[in-house]
Amino acid sequence: MPGSWQPFNNPPGFNVDAMLLLTDGSVMCHEYETSNWHRLVPDKNSDYADGTFHPLASMPNNAPVTQGGPGNAPLYFASAVLRDGTVFCAGGEYNAGAQFDYLAAETYDPKTDVWTPLATPAGWTNIGDASSCVLPDGRVLLGNPNTNSFPQATAIWDPESGTWSDGGASLDLNSEEGWTLLPDGTVLAVQCTNVPNAQKYIIATNSWVPAGNTGATLPARPVNVPPVIYEMGPQVLLTDGRVFAIGASGHTAFYTPPTTLPTDPGSWAPGPDFPVGAGGQLMGAVDAPACLLPSGNVLCVVGSINAASWSDPTSFFEFDPITSVLNPIPGPAIAGISPTYNARLLLLPTGQVLYTSTDDSGTQFDIQIYTPGGGPQNAWRPEITHVPRHLHAGRVYRLHGRQLNGLSQACAYGDDQQMATNYPLVRLWGDPTVGAVYCRTFNHSTMGVATGTAIHHTHFEVPDHLPPGKYRLVVIANGIASKPVSVYAEHHEHHHDDGDEHGHDHDEEIVEFDHEESKYKDKDAKEAKEKEKDFKDVKEKDTKEFKDKDKDCKECEEKPCKEKDHKECEHKGCKEKECHEHMHYAHHEKRNELGELMHKVGRIAERIEHIEGELHRRPFIRGEERPSVGEHALHHREFERHEGERHEHEHHEEEHRLHAEQHRRMEQERLQEEERRRREEERHGAETRSGEPAPRVPENPAATHESAQRRRAPGGPKKH
Repeated sequence: MPGSWQPFNNPPGFNVDAMLLLTDGSVMCHEYETSNWHRLVPDKNSDYADGTFHPLASMPNNAPVTQGGPGNAPLYFASAVLRDGTVFCAGGEYNAGAQFDYLAAETYDPKTDVWTPLATPAGWTNIGDASSCVLPDGRVLLGNPNTNSFPQATAIWDPESGTWSDGGASLDLNSEEGWTLLPDGTVLAVQCTNVPNAQKYIIATNSWVPAGNTGATLPARPVNVPPVIYEMGPQVLLTDGRVFAIGASGHTAFYTPPTTLPTDPGSWAPGPDFPVGAGGQLMGAVDAPACLLPSGNVLCVVGSINAASWSDPTSFFEFDPITSVLNPIPGPAIAGISPTYNARLLLLPTGQVLYTSTDDSGTQFDIQIYTPGGGPQNAWRPEITHVPRHLHAGRVYRLHGRQLNGLSQACAYGDDQQMATNYPLVRLWGDPTVGAVYCRTFNHSTMGVATGTAIHHTHFEVPDHLPPGKYRLVVIANGIASKPVSVYAEHHEHHHDDGDEHGHDHDEEIVEFDHEESKYKDKDAKEAKEKEKDFKDVKEKDTKEFKDKDKDCKECEEKPCKEKDHKECEHKGCKEKECHEHMHYAHHEKRNELGELMHKVGRIAERIEHIEGELHRRPFIRGEERPSVGEHALHHREFERHEGERHEHEHHEEEHRLHAEQHRRMEQERLQEEERRRREEERHGAETRSGEPAPRVPENPAATHESAQRRRAPGGPKKH
């Protein structure tokens, strides 16, 4: 069923091209051919069409003077939202309308509204409209615009160290390629010079390898002679694991990753062709966007091929991967006067798609929202495995779950204008007066896709202005929300008796570090060490108290009841029946105290581990923490399997040992009980022979204890 288009109630008075979904739910919008940016904030109902635009800081003046600088006003450039929630931009084709493939790179911090210029890859003279891809470990792979002295080179930006490194030489010129991140730790590209072939980047080995023959010729319209470089359309990773490649030629193809090693090429199969356009050729995507919808369909942008070999004007289709059918979708009026290369598509947290476009003059433009039909399968939803149930305004928490990054990067556009949304967002729904509130997320444990059953996490910051009350919390990836979790927001200080259904204190999940993500300062480290010492002191104190009580219980069990005067025994509460009841209860109480102590010790160990982790915390993933990819991932998974089997074997042995120990204790208690009864019978026989009345043998101990428990007050066991 086709979706519908909706204009903005208060459209902006400026032309928007590139858009990036920030981790607080707002959209960062670049103003066409300027250095200006704006932020679109949805209303309290999470309605973006009724949202408001707010100006942001302009890009820094860091472009070379020889390339139209120092002003930095790109039209086509590399862009991404990073693991910590900041924004990365690099290059620019055209600078304030002047034709340059210029050299510049910068990051933007949405919290402080500050841009920071970056160094550029060593030896590079241009970046231009380069390809880029955020890798699962948070680094950024950047392509080459073909104008450097080493046009097959790629580079990697590491936000943790703030340095560039070599990304390996691609198999041909990588200019104009679109890059698609795959779950197996590779990045796929349809080659735009060595047609009709593909290549892929192996993250684990920092190398490029062949990815097979695409079959149909996908690139089209040569843009360089010589060497010949062709334009290409977008590539989208589908929910079934295949990649849907949309050609500038009007042909499409499916790529299936290998099931063996990631270095193997994989396979290609033909996809459906787009219809013939007004010029008598297949409608194509000569630089055009595409977007994976929550339903699993793909919203495609193509156009008739005009006399200049560009796809113009714009037409829309929804591709159904199940039926392999391209269904035409009516577009808004601006599509009829704009080429595909001016179109942009961004997937929103609501599952809708934000569309912007302009004519070539830049004077006629529009921004609209597409609401698709259908919804996701439940298996595609993110799943929350743990999140604190009591939240405090202004605090930072950690959320754990599965598929927090979604099944795909979702958004794609030929070579440049990367606007991927494969990272988790957290949204709270309150009562109607509050509505929807987004919590800024950052420091996700991975930036991968289709992470399966692996548990990952993100951090989220509760806004300072959040009113207290009940909320439904969801985590969202690629426009698909998890099942809601009920939470309660409060302003009062944390109490240690607050706990969630998982048995955790809420402060266990609070991440105690400054919001600027700097390393722990000396003062913080000192306080953390003092807390660790306090925890150890508590552990030693509790252990000593337990040993003292254990000693008292043993003395009580070993000491016989020798009172002879019945009235005195009754007065002291030490008749044989009650003495045995006391002994039995003392044993029961000892076991309860042992369990409580072990629980405390476990909690202390968890807290110490948490503090130690914070002492060594860094704002980005350290090398040893980065996800395993490529061939290394296969060996790592094999090692994890063996380790899992070993731990399971040890667990079974420990259970067997505990069971044997329990059986031994029960057998010992049974023998002691038999010995006691034998002595009682001997004493009873001796007293009978001497003519003295024999005391009554106590009834079954278990029954005695059970009846005694029923007699006790509801307040709990009586004290001795």
